[in-house]
Amino acid sequence: MRQFNGGATRDTTEGKLSYVRFLSPEVLTQYCQYLEKHRETAAGRRDQDNWKSGIPVDVYVDSLGRHFWEIWSAWERDEEIPMDAVYAVMFNAMGIVYEEARGR
Repeated sequence: MRQFNGGATRDTTEGKLSYVRFLSPEVLTQYCQYLEKHRETAAGRRDQDNWKSGIPVDVYVDSLGRHFWEIWSAWERDEEIPMDAVYAVMFNAMGIVYEEARGR
């Protein structure tokens, strides 16, 4: 138990996730802006959570590989890292985790 100078008490943070320490609002905002920008497709505007309907892991892996290659190639040539490719890697990595967690 923690007790504060004013006398208030609270549980400890032991064993609790600290989202504000693990994650960056700036990075997540930019990631969401990337996702918003890519909602338009040839077939129209897709819902934000369209990906939750299921994308095969092999599709995520293939896309992740292409975007990683784009990042690595730019880095090897000492060029600016293409941030859209970085966000695409994040999207694909999270998609793999999402699908694997659901056993799909």
